[in-house]
Amino acid sequence: MLAQAATGEEPRTTIVGADGASHGTWVAVFQEANHDPELVICSSTDDLFLEMARRSAVLAVLDVPIGLPASGLRECDGLARRLLGPARSTVFLVPPRPVIGADSQRQATKLWRDLDGRGCPAQTFGLFKRIREVDHKLGGARSARVLEGHPELVFHLLAGCTPLASKHSPHGVGQRVELVASAMGGVRGWLASHPGLRLDVLDACACLVTARRVRDGQAQSLPAPPIPRDPLGLPMAIWY
Repeated sequence: MLAQAATGEEPRTTIVGADGASHGTWVAVFQEANHDPELVICSSTDDLFLEMARRSAVLAVLDVPIGLPASGLRECDGLARRLLGPARSTVFLVPPRPVIGADSQRQATKLWRDLDGRGCPAQTFGLFKRIREVDHKLGGARSARVLEGHPELVFHLLAGCTPLASKHSPHGVGQRVELVASAMGGVRGWLASHPGLRLDVLDACACLVTARRVRDGQAQSLPAPPIPRDPLGLPMAIWY
């Protein structure tokens, strides 16, 4: 089980930022107090949470939706899209909890339309399995230890709130490499060692930046406190 964590945590802690990669894997960056960050590839969501427990991580920021509304849309997603402007498409609109249980995109679209009149895009449906896995891991007091982040909000912040090129373009990747490298060491070596995971490594690093900011009491949330919670008590907020 993870140790207790909260915003403004003492720096003598192990923190982690993680991004979901292909085939159910996670790219995670762990940092212990007074140590350099370490890249870890986790084979599954179970593996990620076991690794966090093994390292006594007290604070984790994951690039995955946490907190699902009973109906309607989450306020945090709309706020993040407005803040990112040209990059707003990187923020997916998270469907209500009943929709997440769908076994197919067709079923998800029917459920969502019945609730709110919306369809379910393929990209959004592709996140369902990972959302369900993380959702299953959370609940009660543990929700305070695992927060939702969004890498593009971090890049936006590190870039002085100026628009960046698409992360799918060579220029956009280069911009994000420079931003992350200015915030922590080891990044270029990780990218060279894992060329197929470049975007995932960068996103995990961005989540670690958020974890640092939360630990140090410097992070911001969308929406600002008081943070709304879903019917199960999970917070519905994006931190950066």
